[in-house]
Amino acid sequence: MSGRPEEMNGLASLNEFKLRKCHDAVTVQTRLETEVVMHIVFFRESAGLADVIRILHQQTDSQQARDPDQACSTGTLPTNMSSRHM
Repeated sequence: MSGRPEEMNGLASLNEFKLRKCHDAVTVQTRLETEVVMHIVFFRESAGLADVIRILHQQTDSQQARDPDQACSTGTLPTNMSSRHM
């Protein structure tokens, strides 16, 4: 053994502390990711959200096909959006 026992214990404690902090951070991140996924699944299952997602995808696709400046200046919505009532 090189070093004094107190130094070795201190180093082991420091490494253990770092590992624990890392584990805690990963655990918190995993919990948050799980909550986000659960919320997405819950809202996806609620009525109407699938329609909203579909409309947003269609709107994005149609705006990408057109000139973005023209789409912004005309303020036109895709036909499926203009026919829906809020």
